[in-house]
Amino acid sequence: AGFNQSSDNYYHHRSYIAVLHGLLNKIKNFIIFILTSFNKINTLLRGGSFIIIEVIFMSLLPIYLYNNPVLKQKTDPIGDITNDLRSFVEDMYTTMHASDGIGLAANQVGRSLSVTVIDITDTDEHNAPPKFVMINPKILYYSDNEVEMEEGCLSLPQFREVVFRPELVQVQYFDIDMKEHVKEAGGLLARVMQHEIDHLNGIYFFERLSPIRKTLAQRKLRKIASGDAAANYFTVDSEGNLKQPTAVSEKDENN
Repeated sequence: AGFNQSSDNYYHHRSYIAVLHGLLNKIKNFIIFILTSFNKINTLLRGGSFIIIEVIFMSLLPIYLYNNPVLKQKTDPIGDITNDLRSFVEDMYTTMHASDGIGLAANQVGRSLSVTVIDITDTDEHNAPPKFVMINPKILYYSDNEVEMEEGCLSLPQFREVVFRPELVQVQYFDIDMKEHVKEAGGLLARVMQHEIDHLNGIYFFERLSPIRKTLAQRKLRKIASGDAAANYFTVDSEGNLKQPTAVSEKDENN
């Protein structure tokens, strides 16, 4: 028989553990911030305001880079909504916004969970929905017509390529309260949803390039895997080493 405990003490114990986990997570990220040299603090500016306040009161998570094993694993489905998951999703939003991203998958911050957050409200996309989280997303329908669009990825800093994807999709997912949704999307939203769901299935966007273009991209990919690509956010390289943010120069953007 499995362990079954229904006493109040058990639930209080679980609550204390959740609170302690959140506190330790915040302390960990604050220490990471302190370890960053002050001469690079300009890379931690967003919209003219220091994000140190976000680091102290919310968690800023490092982005895992190309070739880290967690990015090639298919993520695990989520069964229950816990306080830890709710806190983690908020941390994902914070990390995505601080890194100037519009989508972020859980395995990009080191956790193999089927959850992704999306926010395209600061783009030029018309009728952009408010930011939202997708738990256990599944694409139900792809349109036959494909369109091209340039894509980038926080796990592949300074690497962008034009990718063909279906123009329209229909996606089933659950929100943070485990309420089911079916969303039909086109334009940038359809593109970001497909890109993030690919992440959850262990697929990089460059894997959808032609063989020739994938071959031409190898030099840049090796640079990213080694941790040498500039990124203005904390990263974890393919060997698990934490990397400090570095200023991105015009030369970095062109190479």
